[in-house]
Amino acid sequence: MPDPTETERLEQRALTISMWGSLLAALLAIIAAWLSQAQVILLDGLFSLVDFVAALIGARISIDVHRGPDRRRPFGYAAQESAFTTFRSLSLLAIVVFGLITAVRDIFDYVANGTTATLDFRVILVYVLLLLALCGWLFQVSRSAWIRTGRQSEILKLETDVALLAGVTTAAYGAALLLLPFLDGTPLAFLVPIGDPLIVILVSLFMLWKYGRDFRAGLAQLLGATANPQEIRAATRAVRGIFEDSPGEVIDVALVRMGRRFDAVVFFDPEAPITAREVDSLTLSLEEALNDVLGPVEVYLVLSEYGRAWGQPDVP
Repeated sequence: MPDPTETERLEQRALTISMWGSLLAALLAIIAAWLSQAQVILLDGLFSLVDFVAALIGARISIDVHRGPDRRRPFGYAAQESAFTTFRSLSLLAIVVFGLITAVRDIFDYVANGTTATLDFRVILVYVLLLLALCGWLFQVSRSAWIRTGRQSEILKLETDVALLAGVTTAAYGAALLLLPFLDGTPLAFLVPIGDPLIVILVSLFMLWKYGRDFRAGLAQLLGATANPQEIRAATRAVRGIFEDSPGEVIDVALVRMGRRFDAVVFFDPEAPITAREVDSLTLSLEEALNDVLGPVEVYLVLSEYGRAWGQPDVP
């Protein structure tokens, strides 16, 4: 395997920091949940534990995606990035469902038996402050690496979003927990005993929306869904610019995103004899043009009169 480039080294360094940062966050959450009896902190720790495992796997995948096609993967390794983001989201959705079930059970236990955990708000305050500092640092590390590597890495972008989301949710549920004692003696005092499971439910519902959206986006890439309209328009303009002075007609442009890379299939009717060397030259020109507007693109130039319209009655 060739020596890593500066881009790969930056990415690996950021992912390594994210990995150990996530493990530290998970350990802090587990200890804080045990000391404070707050279920929402335990849920946060489970998220961080999945993030640790995901960063561990993502570090390896971020190396593989730079590899070109070979006998094992004739279309390259870019799909691994989409698979990674999809199954990471699926794992987190499983934790969200577990959190929802646990929170609902705790509320029913309180209604039926009047039993509820006693929260230690000093531990909660210390934990929230520590985690906010850790999340801010991890966000800065991942975002800086993502920008310096050309804003192409889906894994680095995911780690950046994860650190930001963790910080925002920690601040939100931390503030909600710390406000519970101030509800005593108010019309909302009935919320105090079930405040922790209620916050778990709210956090879980938000995460259900967030990770459900990420799962659908990753699954769409794995299933070969077309890229968004803006990307398709940009690709089509770049392709037609290459063929402006060439005889023939661009029939169609198919574009799908696969992790940090796009796969583009350009259907072209040359309307005249064309050599293999000319096809290769056009393919390289297309790759350069599309790289300028989209980033990494794998181009397949297909000579065809009908493109994807195979329903034409006179196509043999």
